[in-house]
Amino acid sequence: MSECDKPKDTERALDEFLDFLGKGDLSALEGSLTGLGVEETSLIFQKTCNMAVELHQSLMNFKNSLCNTNVTMSSTTIPDAADKLENVMKMTFEAANTTIDALEHQTQLLEDSKQSLEESISRIENDGRLCAETRGELVELLNGSKEKIDLSLESNFKVITAQEYQDLTGQALQKVIKLVQELEGGLVGIVKLFGIEFNGCQTSEPETVVIESETKISQDSVDELLKGFD
Repeated sequence: MSECDKPKDTERALDEFLDFLGKGDLSALEGSLTGLGVEETSLIFQKTCNMAVELHQSLMNFKNSLCNTNVTMSSTTIPDAADKLENVMKMTFEAANTTIDALEHQTQLLEDSKQSLEESISRIENDGRLCAETRGELVELLNGSKEKIDLSLESNFKVITAQEYQDLTGQALQKVIKLVQELEGGLVGIVKLFGIEFNGCQTSEPETVVIESETKISQDSVDELLKGFD
């Protein structure tokens, strides 16, 4: 073997090594390592073989998880999660509107009562038929009620202001729903790429998956890629 051929042979051996590593072909991988001059008794030989086994097992587990008929995250779980978020948002919106409507009605009643009290206080203060002491006691009593109404109006205003933050909550939930739907679309693309239908069975007819880079991958190419994991 000439000196010029050695780099090419080494490059070829490395390509074979990576190919065998991806396929999980332990026997061929050991031969490839030996061809690269790695002794079978060396630590790197043992660690590389162990890594190949673990890598292959991980790929197999991932493939099995896609094929598992009990896994329905693409067809039910994720869409269901988005639906639940939408339901939460809808119920929160309806509850907030109900609360605000009730508070606004109550606020109007309190303001009407406050106005009536002010009119009553004015009449009592100007009623000469009552002695000064009686007028003072009645005015003090009505002013106490008026102060309580003012406190109730202030509390109502705080609750209404807090409920208005529901709009911000709804916007945040809308963003979460959008992210979940985008995640669902990405997972569906992965499932299609691996030739798996949503019910966990392999597709019977080849299909072409279009990647954003405008590169087309046929189902035959995908099958060829996955053939090493069988």
